[in-house]
Amino acid sequence: MGDPARARAWLADIWSPAVMVVASPETDAACLASTGLTVVELLRPFGVIPHLNGTVGVPIRTAAEHPVRLHSWRLRFYAPQHMFQPSPAAADAHLRGVLSAAAAAGVMSPVPDLDTLIHAGSVSEAAPWFEVYRTEFFRMMAFGEHETMDHPVACLLVVPSTHRGGMGAAFEELYARAPLPPLMRSGAMESSLLRLHLVLHDARASSAEDLERAEMELRGVSSQLGSACQILTINHGSEETPVMDPRFWISSMEETLPGGGAGEPPSRTPTPAEGLGRRLAPRDVEALGDYVREAAVRVLIPHLEARIRGLNAHVSDARRGLRNQLKSLLWRGASAGGGAAAAPASPRLRGEGPSPRDQGDLSGARGGAPPPLYPSGSLVHRMRSLADLALMLGDVDGAASTLRLLAADLKADRAFRHYAGAQEALGVCAALSGAPSAEVNACLREAFYRHSQGGGGAAGARSSSAAPGAPGPAPERQGVRYATRAALMLTEYCRGAGLHGDAVWILMKAHYREDNTGAGLLLEQAAHSLLRLQPPRARKFAFHLVLAGLRYGACDQDGLAQRCYRQVLEVYRGKGWGLVEEHLHDVLGRYARELGDLASAARCHAALLGAQRSGPGTQRSHLDQLYDTVRLAAAKEVALPPLELPLPEMDLERPGLVFQGQTWYGNAAARQAPAELWRPLERAVVGDVREAGPSWLDGAAPQRAQRRVPVCCVGEPVSIDLRISNPLSVDLEVSRLRLVCRLEAGAGAASSAPGATSGSRPTDVADGVEVWEERLRLRAGEATVVCLRAAPRRRGTLHLDAVAWTLDGAADGLRPLAVRQPLPLKPGTGAVCIDAARPPAAGFRLEVGPALPCLELALEGLSPTCLAGQVALATLRLRNAGGVPLAGLRLAGGAGWHLAGAVPAPGIDGRALSLGQRLLVSSEAGDWAAGGVTEGAEPVQAPGPPALRGQSALKNLAWTLVPGTPARLYSAPEVQLAPGEELSLPCVIRLTRPGPRLLCIAASYRVAGGAVQGAAQRSTRCAFETVVQPSLQLSAAVAAGTCEPGAALLQLGVVNLQGLEAFELHRPRCPGWTSSDRGGGLEGGAHGDAGDSPAAPPPRVDELAAGGAVTRHAWLRRRDPARPLPADCDVVLPWLAAKRAGAGARRGLSAVPRQLVRPGPRIHALLAPAAPGPATHPGFQEQPLCRVPLVLRLWTTAPAHVVVELGGAADEAEGAGQGGSGTAAPAAPLAHVWAGRTRRALGTLRACSELELELEVLVSRPGRHALADVSLAWGQPGARQLDGSRPVPGCLIEVVEAGPGPGRQGLQ
Repeated sequence: MGDPARARAWLADIWSPAVMVVASPETDAACLASTGLTVVELLRPFGVIPHLNGTVGVPIRTAAEHPVRLHSWRLRFYAPQHMFQPSPAAADAHLRGVLSAAAAAGVMSPVPDLDTLIHAGSVSEAAPWFEVYRTEFFRMMAFGEHETMDHPVACLLVVPSTHRGGMGAAFEELYARAPLPPLMRSGAMESSLLRLHLVLHDARASSAEDLERAEMELRGVSSQLGSACQILTINHGSEETPVMDPRFWISSMEETLPGGGAGEPPSRTPTPAEGLGRRLAPRDVEALGDYVREAAVRVLIPHLEARIRGLNAHVSDARRGLRNQLKSLLWRGASAGGGAAAAPASPRLRGEGPSPRDQGDLSGARGGAPPPLYPSGSLVHRMRSLADLALMLGDVDGAASTLRLLAADLKADRAFRHYAGAQEALGVCAALSGAPSAEVNACLREAFYRHSQGGGGAAGARSSSAAPGAPGPAPERQGVRYATRAALMLTEYCRGAGLHGDAVWILMKAHYREDNTGAGLLLEQAAHSLLRLQPPRARKFAFHLVLAGLRYGACDQDGLAQRCYRQVLEVYRGKGWGLVEEHLHDVLGRYARELGDLASAARCHAALLGAQRSGPGTQRSHLDQLYDTVRLAAAKEVALPPLELPLPEMDLERPGLVFQGQTWYGNAAARQAPAELWRPLERAVVGDVREAGPSWLDGAAPQRAQRRVPVCCVGEPVSIDLRISNPLSVDLEVSRLRLVCRLEAGAGAASSAPGATSGSRPTDVADGVEVWEERLRLRAGEATVVCLRAAPRRRGTLHLDAVAWTLDGAADGLRPLAVRQPLPLKPGTGAVCIDAARPPAAGFRLEVGPALPCLELALEGLSPTCLAGQVALATLRLRNAGGVPLAGLRLAGGAGWHLAGAVPAPGIDGRALSLGQRLLVSSEAGDWAAGGVTEGAEPVQAPGPPALRGQSALKNLAWTLVPGTPARLYSAPEVQLAPGEELSLPCVIRLTRPGPRLLCIAASYRVAGGAVQGAAQRSTRCAFETVVQPSLQLSAAVAAGTCEPGAALLQLGVVNLQGLEAFELHRPRCPGWTSSDRGGGLEGGAHGDAGDSPAAPPPRVDELAAGGAVTRHAWLRRRDPARPLPADCDVVLPWLAAKRAGAGARRGLSAVPRQLVRPGPRIHALLAPAAPGPATHPGFQEQPLCRVPLVLRLWTTAPAHVVVELGGAADEAEGAGQGGSGTAAPAAPLAHVWAGRTRRALGTLRACSELELELEVLVSRPGRHALADVSLAWGQPGARQLDGSRPVPGCLIEVVEAGPGPGRQGLQ
C-alpha cells in the first residue's frame, strides 16, 4: 500500500508562492563579499516555514468562508531576470547532466535482490536519481505562459543602509530599473504586485550612523511605503568559522544551466575558501528566519486573502450565475470560433492594472511577436490566478469550482494547452480533497492527452479539427514535456493511493513520446511499479528494465544502463534462463569495460564462461575476452580480486572430506571403496578396543555438547576429493589448483609436526599450513576427481574455506566451499531441531590434535592385470610415517591374499577352509609361483624366497579366520616401528573372480608405550586395484573303478577363455590321490596336440591354444589303501601362461571344488582326427573321395565286452564347400562313408584300461563335416543289469581342395 499523505504533500508543494527579489547591485555585491551569498540565496533556506503560528496554524479566510488552516508554507525567492522557462533543448541537455551526476554515486552500488525491492518502503529507494531528475524537471517546467502558479505574488525590494538620497526614492528607482521577467514584459504575467521593502545593514562594513540614518529615513517614508518596510542587520560574526553548516545554504541552491532560467543565474561565483555564510552570527540567522516568517504571516497571507476575495468577486460578476452563463454561451456562438483573442477586453480590478511604464515595456517587448493568448488582465488569466492562489492557501474547494468554469471556457475556446493546465490543477484539487481516484485519473489523463497532442491556441485547434483517420502532425517538444509532467503527477498520486496498475499504464503511455533519457527513467519507474502489484510481476519487471537499459544506452547513460541490466540479472539468476543470462553478462561486460571498471568487466566476462550452449568458436571467444580484460588490468596496474570462475565445474556442495583421524586412508582407492568392504576387516583388526575406552579423538579435542568437530593430527594432510569437469568443447589448462585455508591458534599450538607425511613437497607454507598445488589439463567434456591437500604444522582450528586456481595461466579463480551444514541439536539431547533455520553453507572446520603414529602400506608386485587363478608373489611394505612409535600390529586382508610363512593359530580346522583358502595358506601355491613342480605322490619344493620355504620375516606371525568372511587376521604383537622405520613382508596373491577387483588390507596399531595420553587404537586402510582377466574354465567328472580297489578315472574338460594367450597344462592333481597320465587328446582338434601314447612314462604337458578346448584324462589311486573310497575329491590343475613381450611367465592354479565334481561314465570314448589340422585333397573332380584317418580312444573302469558301430546315424554334414554355413542340408547327397567294417567287436576289455582304435572315413566333398554316427555297446559277464550303449561324442573334421599334401591319399 502507498502513502497518500506523502503524495498529497508532494502535489501541494508544487503550488508554493513565488516572491520576486529585486536587490540593488550594491547590496548583492556586499552580501557576496561578506557571506559568499546573494540576497536571494541568503533568504532561500528560510523560505520553508514548517510551523506557522506553532501547532495551531494560521486561519485562512476563503472566499466561500470555508474553515481552512495553513500549518506550513514554502516561499520561493527568485531574481526577476531569471524567472523564465529555458528552451526545451537547453532543459534537456541540463537534465541529462543532472541525471548523470545523480546516478554517478549510485549506479555502481550493489543492486538489491528481488525480495528487497518488493518490500522496500517506496519505489524511489531503488532509483534515488529519479527524485533528483523529477525535481529538476519540474523546475525546468516552471514559469509557463498558460499557468500562474509560478508567477510572483509579491516583489521584495532590497537596498543597503549606506544609500544616500532618501529611501523612498531609492526603492522607486530600484523598481523602475529592475529587469522584469520575460512573461511580465510580454503581458502574460501580472505586473502590479505587492511590494515589500527591506533595508539591509552590514554590521561590519557599515557604521552605526548609517543604521541610525536609515531608520530615520524609513520612519519618514513609512506612510508612503506602508508597514511592509523593515531594516535587517547581518554580519555580526567573525571570519573564523561559519555558524551554519555550508550544506544548509547549498541545499537551497539549484543547478545552473547556460543562459540561465528556471529561477537560477547562468553561473555562480566560486565558493570562497572561508565557506558560505562565514560572517553570519547566530542572531543574524535567527533574524533572517524571523523576517521571512513575519513577512509571510503578517503581510503575504493577508494580501493573498484580499486578492482572492477581489478576484472571486470579479469572476462571480463575469462568469457565475445563469445570466452570465447564457451571455457567455451566446457570445461564444456568435464569435464562431474566433477564439479568445476576439473576446472583448475585460475590466481590470481596481489598483491592479499595469503602470504606464509597464505599458511601454510591454509594447517594446512584444515587437512583432504575437501577443499572449490570454494577457494578464483577461478574465481567463484572472480565473487561473484565483485558482492558483486558492491552492497556495489550501482552499481546495474554491480552487476546484473556479477551475471547472475555467476548463469549460478553455475547451470551448480550443485553447488546449491552457485547458490541459487547468485539468492538471483540477486533478490536483481532486487528489488533495480526497475525491475518488477515478476523478483524479480522469482529470490528469485528460491533461496528459491534451498536452501530448502538442497544441496550444491555433495549433491545438488545428490538431483537434483534423480528420479522425488522418495522421496528425508530430507533437512539439514542449507539449511532450508538459504531458510528461502530467504523467508524473498522476504516477505520484496512483502510487500514494496504491493504484500501481494505473501508474504503470500512464508511465508506459508517456515514455513513447519522450526522448531516450526521459523514456529510460519512465520505463524504470514502470518496472518498479510492477513489483508493487499483487502478485508482483517479476518477469515483466525484468522486461521493462531491459527496455529502460536500451533507452539509457541510446542516450549515453551507460552507468544507468549497466545498473538496469545488473538488476535484471538478479531476477533471472539461477532460474534456468541460460541465454538471457549470457546476453546480460555480455552487455554488462562491454559497459563495464567502456566505463573503465575492469573488475566488473572481468566478473561479467567470467560469468560468460558458463555458456555451454555455444559452439567451440564462441566459447573460445569468451575465454579470450576474459584474458584480454585481465591483461589490460595488469597493464594498467589494476589489482583484480580473484574471480568466481565457473570453469572448470566443481562440485563444491558435496566434496569428499578426507582427514586422517582414527582411521587412516592410505590411498584414493581406499577412500572410494564401499563401506561394506571395510566393515568386516575393520571389525577384525580393531575388535572391541575402541569400545573399551576413550579414543584418541576424545583425547585430542574437548568434549562438545553439540555435534563433534572432526579432528585431524599435526603434520598429517587433510584433503578433499573434488570432482571437476570441463563442460566446454575446448581444452582447459588448470594450474595452481589448491585449497584456501587458515589455521587459528588453539591449545598446544606451539607443537609442530616432525615432518611432511607425503613424499612431495608442498608449494605453499603460510600461517602454519602446508598447501599442495595440483596441475591438470582437462580435455573437452572430460571429468575427473582431484585430491587437494593441506597439512597443519601446529595445533589449533583448521578452516578449509575455498578452492583457488589459475585458468589457462591467465585468470585467477576463487570459489568458496558451499557445504550444507547440519541442523542444530536440541540442548541436552541428540534430537534435531526440525523447525530451526539451517545454518548457511560454509567450508569445513577441523580441530588439529597432537601428532600420532601413522602406518603407510604399499603392495609391490601386484600387476594392474592378472589372470584368474594366477598365483603372484608380492611384498607388503609397512612404514611408520607418524611422529611417535607404534606397536600392536594387526593385519587383515580380503580373499585372495595371504602373508607367506604365517602359521595358523591353535584351533584352526583346515577342513572348514574352502579350496581356495587351502591353496593360499598351504605352501603349494607359493611353491608353484616360485617355480616349483609337483611330480609323484608328494610335492617337491624348488628354491624360492625364504618366506616361501617356511621361514617368516616375523616371529610368531599367526593367522586366524575372520568369522563370516573369507578374510584372515594376522597378528604380530612383537612388532614395534619407530618413526620412519620400514618393514617388508612377503605375501601370496591368488584372485579367481574375473573383473575389476579391489584388494583391501586393513591394519590396526597403537601408540607404543603410551606416548600420547588418551590414544587407544588407530587403523589404516589401503586398497589396491587390479583387473582379473578370465583364464581357464574347468569341468571334472570322476568314475570309480569296480574291479581295482582305490582306482578312479578323472575326466577333466578345459576351455581356454583367453583370446590372446595359450596355456601349458600340467598334470591335474587331487589332494589325497596320486595321478598318472595314460593319454589325452584335443576335443576341438583344430590346433591341439594328439598327445603321447599311453605307455609313455613321462607326464603329459599339453599346450592349449587361445580359444581352444581340451579334455584331459588321468587315472587316480588312493595314497592310503586302507581309507575308503571318497565320494568326491578336489581337482587342481597347474598351468603356465606363455611368455609375453616384456613380461615373464605367469603361473596359476585352477581348481574344481569337490562340490562341483560330477560322477563319470564307466566307459568313456573320444573320437578325434589322427593328425591336427584340415585334411587336404588334390581335387574332387579327379578323385571323388578323400580318405581321412581317425582315432577312437576308449577308457574303461570295469571289465566289459565292447562293440563299436559306425554309420548308425544319419549323415550330418555341415556346409558343403569351402564357405559352408554350418547348417545341415536335408536334400544334399551323402557327404561321408566309413571305410571297412561298420561293426567292430573289440572283445573283452579289462578294468582300468585304455585302448586306441584306428578308423577311416571317406568324404565326397570339401567343407566341414560333423561325424556323429558312432556308438558304443557293452556287456559285462555275470551282470547283465550293467549292459548298455551310448553314442560317442561327435567329431568335427575339415577337408579342403589343394595340391597333394603329406598324409592324405585319394581313392579312385
